Amino acid sequence: MHRIGVITVWLGIISSIIGLIVGFASFSSGDEDTIGFWLSLVPVGFALLLLGTVMTQMSSKR
Repeated sequence: MHRIGVITVWLGIISSIIGLIVGFASFSSGDEDTIGFWLSLVPVGFALLLLGTVMTQMSSKR
């Protein structure tokens, strides 16, 4: 459970960073569907980050 929590935390961090960078970089193209897709990864990343943190804290690592 601890390992899955750590992996989920990393996935959340990576998806948030990628969503922010690519989402704001795509503002120059003006395509609203692309901007919305990439920026929607940010809340998903935060949810994964929260889930991974809870899984890591609730597991009993010995």
